[in-house]
Amino acid sequence: MMHTHNRQSITGNSIEDESLVTVIDGAAGHDITSAWLEYTLDGYLQEDDVIKSDFFATILLVGEREFDSREIETRWGRSKVHRLHLQDTEKISPGPCIVHGGLLWQVLRLYEDVQKTFVSTLRQASDGR
Repeated sequence: MMHTHNRQSITGNSIEDESLVTVIDGAAGHDITSAWLEYTLDGYLQEDDVIKSDFFATILLVGEREFDSREIETRWGRSKVHRLHLQDTEKISPGPCIVHGGLLWQVLRLYEDVQKTFVSTLRQASDGR
């Protein structure tokens, strides 16, 4: 699914349309090495229910840190790593995304809810409702 509330223009980054990418926030203070990248991507695989290694071919690092785009070899193959600079008012959630129409779209998982489970709360609110 493409989530329309979390998109970011990525023109000028030489990333092809329809590319699967992984957005990583918080690279400041780290050397951009294959060991650091593998450690970070391992964390995404453990925490995110959508991401797969298909998203690792292109990595976008969010932050102020300056570096040249480069290719880094990981156990999943070669990753093209780019810097993504956001304006103060722009935000993008870390994790799996797709480039479509020159915009970066967050990829989310949809669940069927034939039982209407997601409509009801599982816990009672503090006011008793």
